Amino acid sequence: ASSYGTLPSGDYASYESLNALVGCPLNGNWTITVTDNWSQDDGFIFSWGLNFNPNLYPTQWTYTPGFTSSNQYWIGDDIVAPNGPTVNIAPTQDGTHDYIFSATDDYGCEYDTTLSIVVFEPPTATQPVLTCSADFLTYDVEFDISGGTGPYSVVDAVTGMPVGSVDQATGHFFVTLDSSNPFHFLVYNETDCTPYEVTGNINCGCGTYVGTVVMDPVTVCEGSCITITHNGDQIEAGGDIFEYIIHDGSGSFPYSPIAYSNDPTFCDSDIPGIAYGQTYYIAAHIGEENTSTGHVNLNDTCYSQSMGVPVVWMANPNAIIPLAQDEICGKTIDLNAMEVNSGIGTWTCPECDDAGVVYITSNGTTPNDNNITLTSSDFGTYTFYWTIYNGDCVDQDSIHVTFLDKPSAYAGPDKKVCGNMADLEAIFSISTEGEWSGTGVFFEDNTDPNTQVTADHFGAHTITWTETNSTCTDADEVEIVFVPFGDPDAGLDTVACGVDFTMECTNNVADSIRFGIWSYEMLSCPTCAISFDDINDPQTDVFISGNFGDSTTVMFVWYERNLTSINPICEAYDTVFITFADVPFSNAGDDQDVCGNTVQLSA
Repeated sequence: ASSYGTLPSGDYASYESLNALVGCPLNGNWTITVTDNWSQDDGFIFSWGLNFNPNLYPTQWTYTPGFTSSNQYWIGDDIVAPNGPTVNIAPTQDGTHDYIFSATDDYGCEYDTTLSIVVFEPPTATQPVLTCSADFLTYDVEFDISGGTGPYSVVDAVTGMPVGSVDQATGHFFVTLDSSNPFHFLVYNETDCTPYEVTGNINCGCGTYVGTVVMDPVTVCEGSCITITHNGDQIEAGGDIFEYIIHDGSGSFPYSPIAYSNDPTFCDSDIPGIAYGQTYYIAAHIGEENTSTGHVNLNDTCYSQSMGVPVVWMANPNAIIPLAQDEICGKTIDLNAMEVNSGIGTWTCPECDDAGVVYITSNGTTPNDNNITLTSSDFGTYTFYWTIYNGDCVDQDSIHVTFLDKPSAYAGPDKKVCGNMADLEAIFSISTEGEWSGTGVFFEDNTDPNTQVTADHFGAHTITWTETNSTCTDADEVEIVFVPFGDPDAGLDTVACGVDFTMECTNNVADSIRFGIWSYEMLSCPTCAISFDDINDPQTDVFISGNFGDSTTVMFVWYERNLTSINPICEAYDTVFITFADVPFSNAGDDQDVCGNTVQLSA
């Protein structure tokens, strides 16, 4: 009958080495396979656990969610790019507009909030109609007001006093002014919106009138030209010239020109010291020529200037990332772009979004900052874009960023070896490139993680294994103690004449750390015996006793090891065969004197 025993309690090592787990991430699924080799057992494990070094655990278990700009956006009407944490909106209708800001953090949690913005429609007015009285001493100004809700009011921009009358039912405005007096009116509705300006002038005693222009505001980018439309309703008298001007709206009407043109087209290069983003006004004017300037005489009593069309030149943004590419060891990198000269900038990574890679900013930076600290959820190479929006003017630059996995070098376990050679046991974590280094040692192949190393002297040696992944490196050290280990040479096999011989064993460990001893085996004379002058001396004298006849061969073995106080115990031995031969006795006979040259010898 078979008998079975139980496994004694104690500490047991795994059947397979766990070195392959070195460098594995702590987070994830760990699977341990236990095989029950006892056929009578059902393999049930009552309990088991997996414990990690407490030093591997985080110091705290709280976390701060991160957000990527690709997962932050606004929902609402008339959103102007970029759509991210920061946006521009340009409402086209009045009333209450709800804008929902939605964000998803890197844990997949969704957040949103709603911002309500009340938009008021500003007032506007039609082109003023100027009608001279029959006696040319006065003229009537009429225009229709709309936009928002009333009551409407009109104020003289110079005096600040209300002027004229407004039919609140229709929005029609009427006032009578003295001929040749220019007017500058501000039109208000019930809101605090910026008033609408209405300007004009006419001298009814003159046969001159500038006419009207189409009041369509224009915004363009730096380097562009703007063309307005005149309705062709001007009246010119003899000697008058008709031209276009641009002014900045400063001062009082009629405004002083900054630049002139014979056609209704102006470019930003026509404006001395242009301020991008500022509102300028293109208008027409008419009057007698100032012969010294070649333009309309602003002091002409019959001078007439139209309302100005608001125009704006927006500066072209200049998106510059000094580096075209960069790489970082790990998943966090600082991205740097030049400061925004005009507009709003934002970082994006469409390639990341397509690949499902989440990137978040940290250190108090946002995707709208030109210099940000950014963390990717994965390794790899991705293209990040820095885009600046200034109205409809856009510029963009890009940088290719490579996030490299940093190796976790493992040089293998510390150990002690006998002699001056050892097999190294480094393990690659993520790459296949590494290098050994150290002083006082030589490597068979310094790029092989499992190469053989030779020390030029005994003792402890610190050896470094550096693993490399592109520009990312990590190093680990292993200490190997090379314990003195002799390679004894008991000498050459030889013949000893007689019964004594001096052993000549060399290449031994130093006497101070060595234990050595001779032993022997009689190969042909079992009754013979060997005596040692000092059995522990590698160069001792030996003596054979007993009747061995003409000769006998003895196998001598020299065994040595280091002292037991040294760990590990390193052992070595060598053998030598010595043949002891009997020394013959010779007798040449008696001395004798002979006559002649012939003698008879008797040995």
